[in-house]
Amino acid sequence: MTDENIFSGQTFHDHLLIFGSTGLIGSLTLEELLKVELYLDHGKDLQLKLSSFDDPNVNHFTLNKYFYCVNRQLSNEKRSHTNEYLMERCKASPLIYMNQEYFLNSNTSSSPPASQSSNPSLGNNVFEEDGKIHNIPSVDNCLRALDYRINKRSYQLEYISRNHQSLLITFHFTVIQLILEDSTKWAELLPNIFSNEIKLSSESETFEDHVQLTLPHLNQVETMICTLGANASSYKQNNHSRYFVDYHLTFQIAKTFACCEGKRLVIITSFNNPIISHIFPYFRTKCQLENDLQNNLTPALKQIVFLRPGPLVGHHANPEERNARLRYSPTFTGQLKLYREWCWEYKKSLAKEIRKIGLRTKASELVAGAMYRKPGSTALGYCVPASKTAYATAYMATNPTTGAMRIVTSKEIDHLT
Repeated sequence: MTDENIFSGQTFHDHLLIFGSTGLIGSLTLEELLKVELYLDHGKDLQLKLSSFDDPNVNHFTLNKYFYCVNRQLSNEKRSHTNEYLMERCKASPLIYMNQEYFLNSNTSSSPPASQSSNPSLGNNVFEEDGKIHNIPSVDNCLRALDYRINKRSYQLEYISRNHQSLLITFHFTVIQLILEDSTKWAELLPNIFSNEIKLSSESETFEDHVQLTLPHLNQVETMICTLGANASSYKQNNHSRYFVDYHLTFQIAKTFACCEGKRLVIITSFNNPIISHIFPYFRTKCQLENDLQNNLTPALKQIVFLRPGPLVGHHANPEERNARLRYSPTFTGQLKLYREWCWEYKKSLAKEIRKIGLRTKASELVAGAMYRKPGSTALGYCVPASKTAYATAYMATNPTTGAMRIVTSKEIDHLT
């Protein structure tokens, strides 16, 4: 490498708070946030950072993305962090830096083993760590403890200009799950958790790869994503009313989050109109939530984005839990017997799924899947895939738009990707 390509770096830190990351939309949104192309392709996140920096001596930018997921229980879902098609997707999207165009030349993810990686330091930078935070003060003067889990992944991309200047981009994605079973305490504990004083202490006996991380002050967390919502099963299991989950909990969290100016909230509500909001309690609750988030927060949010999806096409329960598989028999009578056994197993797994997510949610899944992009879908609120809703949520969270309020309809969500 020539002297002109010796890398001098600049680091950016972005903090994002997520509520509801174990649900259907929330988990898919987190997947989208961990995709590098979100910040390169359609997103303006990286380009805005480059445009705000014009030091000719700096040609290595590091973006540390921290995602704080507050949940009642740990999510053990394994997510793919591969960048299999990253080169093809991003080659046509050059970066502009110091009035020059830079094109993606190569990329290295932390997913391959270090032996297969062109950058071993990134290949070794993949780990998961559990720990516990002790002595968090609460309003009732009790000291509380909560568990946490950290997952970290890294990606490195090299861009080359037409005159062979190099630009190195490194992404570090850190997901911190903060586990507090009593959701009624979430809002009051937020300022104590995010106080710039809480240091994460590993329970591992080996500290070689321990993440040295102090949780930031709540003022430093500029964006919050909220995908909280009640299904028929969850609110009964936790002895909370549907109104508590759909309105009170969300509003109290947003009220605590809006502790200073400059905050952004991206929230999933529901398709709505003045007629149905006066007829159905659920839609009336969502309408009240939207109005109060706009008018009753002090200080007011800098921007609030309401995503209003219709019935969701997707599975709220894990499809892998349906373990009914139709086996094959070479004889007609044998195959008939296997069909009967399969039907019985399918009915049992379906009943188990309905008990878990609720009959209303399951019925909504079936209707949405049948009516997606069919005549009459608009009358139901315009059915839309959960994956597209998740992408729209991640996109809006990482790409601030102008205006104090933005409403994204279900039809807009469907055509955003």
